[in-house]
Amino acid sequence: MVDYEYDLCEKFSYWLLKKYRSINLMASGFPFLKAKRIADLISLNGDNLIAYEIKTARDNLRRIDGQITDYLLTFDYFYLVLDKKFKKEIARFEDKRIGIILYDCGKFALIKKPLKNKPSSFCRALLLSRSSAQKLAKNKKNVFEMYNFISKNFSQKEIKKKLIEDLKEAYLECFEAFKNERDFFLLKNRFYLKELA
Repeated sequence: MVDYEYDLCEKFSYWLLKKYRSINLMASGFPFLKAKRIADLISLNGDNLIAYEIKTARDNLRRIDGQITDYLLTFDYFYLVLDKKFKKEIARFEDKRIGIILYDCGKFALIKKPLKNKPSSFCRALLLSRSSAQKLAKNKKNVFEMYNFISKNFSQKEIKKKLIEDLKEAYLECFEAFKNERDFFLLKNRFYLKELA
């Protein structure tokens, strides 16, 4: 039985890459909402930004409702990856925007596919790197004003395009190395994390 989030996240990333060959980017320990939350894993599949929250046998679901709310405000798709310990809890997550993947005896099983979310423009803007946000909101000094300006003056499509550019700049090289070397640690880009906070 896998007890540690890192180990389960690593196994899950290999499974995900094998199952969905169209994934063009992955990152682990991804901060969002200005580092209020950390996504265990994200992937970019086409232009869809997908987040995964992983709950191991050592976890509990005490904070999950708030986490889910924030994921749904920010990402196109959201999956909850649950250890078999939480199998009886699956019915609790009836929102159609929540996908469920179960980990049992070393195998992952897709239980429920999520419907696409409609992320908040403001929460999506918060995913932009600080340098990109500063370029888009040139005359705004305050961080809140900057991201608020972007969310009100740029379309979701424009924000997403810039976000994908940021993600590729920060994580693509690490993701390509991960695919070749199969070293999970490569999915973390510590330099980019500083800029997002």
